[in-house]
Amino acid sequence: PAGWHLCDGTNGTVNLLDKFIVCAGAGLDVGGVGGSTSHKHSVTADMEDEDLESGTDIASGSGYDKDLGLITITTFMGLYDTRPPYYALAFIEKI
Repeated sequence: PAGWHLCDGTNGTVNLLDKFIVCAGAGLDVGGVGGSTSHKHSVTADMEDEDLESGTDIASGSGYDKDLGLITITTFMGLYDTRPPYYALAFIEKI
């Protein structure tokens, strides 16, 4: 409609393309953005050392306990936000 513009980052508007809207409030300031388009999970696998084939790579930071004959492989790349990209708005209502 006349006087309105799509929120696509042009003509002074905020870019809301490919984002969902959350209500600003506790922990979310008006205009705040966040979320991520991807995330990873931590996986731990315990196996006996004879189960490993020759040439098997062990991730950096993994544990190896020769006394027990167990190898613990833990992969963790940090904490990730599992929300898709968002933009925080303050909603108003005419009363």
